[in-house]
Amino acid sequence: MSKKIIDEIKLIENGVRVTLSWIGEGWCGDYDSGNDSDTPLLRMDVDAHKRLKNPYAEDGGRRIWQSMNDASYCTAISAYHHKTAQKALRVIMDEVKYHVIRGDGIKRICESLSWLSKSNINKHLTKKK
Repeated sequence: MSKKIIDEIKLIENGVRVTLSWIGEGWCGDYDSGNDSDTPLLRMDVDAHKRLKNPYAEDGGRRIWQSMNDASYCTAISAYHHKTAQKALRVIMDEVKYHVIRGDGIKRICESLSWLSKSNINKHLTKKK
């Protein structure tokens, strides 16, 4: 039986949307299923609802959700790890929500969150307690 890959999961709060999706990326660029050392990795994206009028969000025209600039990064989270992905959504949201609502850019925050992985996710979850 083959493992089930996460296609896409989302978390939406207060006009901020965090998405983790598998778009074919692996450790060395495109995922290579023939390479046993490669793993399908999830990409994170952060969007702002247009009512927030965040100046760092790309103008989406008529679209309700606008992509935040510099907020799309491949993570170190396997697309097979469903529980880790759910935890990662929470961590990412907790880190970016305040800044997106306030109208800030989130490039540096997202760069650091791109290192999220199964082995370090719990450290991020307990950091805020």
